[in-house]
Amino acid sequence: MIIEDYIRSDRAVSPVIAVILMVAITVILAAVIATFVLSLGSSVSETAPRANFDFKFKDDASGPIPYTPYDQINITHTGGDTISSDALVVQMTGAKFKYLKNPTSLAGKPYKSSRTFADMGTSSDVSAGTTVRLYSRPADADGSQLDSTTVRVLYKPPNSDQSAVLAQWEGPEA
Repeated sequence: MIIEDYIRSDRAVSPVIAVILMVAITVILAAVIATFVLSLGSSVSETAPRANFDFKFKDDASGPIPYTPYDQINITHTGGDTISSDALVVQMTGAKFKYLKNPTSLAGKPYKSSRTFADMGTSSDVSAGTTVRLYSRPADADGSQLDSTTVRVLYKPPNSDQSAVLAQWEGPEA
């Protein structure tokens, strides 16, 4: 055996290792390009805020507002992130609702199945303690009461097509 043959070898990297490295680089580049081409790269940073909401339901409540008896739901932000009122949507299935501007005054706007917190007169930011009061028409007006509805609080930023359910309530008969 001649030692000089081993020392004078010009080979630095074997061809097998070079092929493995090229394949790995190609796979990583393809994954990065595919992520941005499929618009996954922009949605990674958009996350829904964390917030807690409490629902209090009053069945056939009576009081100083017209059209009594009526069903009422109070939705209160009880903790978590402060959220823009334009990005919070109350969505109801099974009935339409109005909101109370104050304990004795109804909003003049029509009954709807969806409204933002901003539409219901809350400040620009919704934080712990913010409450909205929803009510339905009386049973003799259109038959829909809140007993059999589902109410969701959605996070839906104005300039985005994505949304996330932050809280949900189902009526006792839903």
